[in-house]
Amino acid sequence: MDQDAVYNERLKLFATWLNALGSGIVITGVFAPLIAVTLGLSTAADVPPVNFVLSSVIWLLSGFALNWLARRSLRSLR
Repeated sequence: MDQDAVYNERLKLFATWLNALGSGIVITGVFAPLIAVTLGLSTAADVPPVNFVLSSVIWLLSGFALNWLARRSLRSLR
């Protein structure tokens, strides 16, 4: 196997890992709290809505940033 093929496979594996991490961050930081509050399983009802929304936006942007980094890293495929 030549070096370019090895490099490409490692890069694709890294991009996949970043993408999975980004997805996990969005699920954990946005969807899980939203579902918990909706179902009444969380005490987040005591948290001001601004803090809840701001926190969700930060988690969402973090997930999107990791997805963007994954896509950006694939530009250097050989």
